[in-house]
Amino acid sequence: MQPVVDQLENTVGGISSLKLRATSTIIPCISQFAVAIADDSLWKLLNYQVLLKTRHNEADIRLTGLECLVSMASQLGSSWLPLLAESVPFLAELLEDGDPRIEGATKNAVRTLEQILGEPL
Repeated sequence: MQPVVDQLENTVGGISSLKLRATSTIIPCISQFAVAIADDSLWKLLNYQVLLKTRHNEADIRLTGLECLVSMASQLGSSWLPLLAESVPFLAELLEDGDPRIEGATKNAVRTLEQILGEPL
């Protein structure tokens, strides 16, 4: 799992190339991988690996990690609920990020997660 998740920070070709790869290939791959493994313990490991990308030094990579997190939650639906507890501290950090793009994206992500899970965060 780790080599695939590490592609979220692969900036070969520049940030625009990463965004294109992430949107078209990497994020859907990781999300479908989560669905396919259907094992809570492996979900937790995968979720944590993605969460660590939200602490990257580069803002664009933090955004990509956040997008991946929301995509996984969307694919797993209410099954993602057990992963919420470990995700909340990371989301709180992102809400306090110095980059306004990340703060805004995190607010949108929280709203989306609330809709997916059917309860407020």
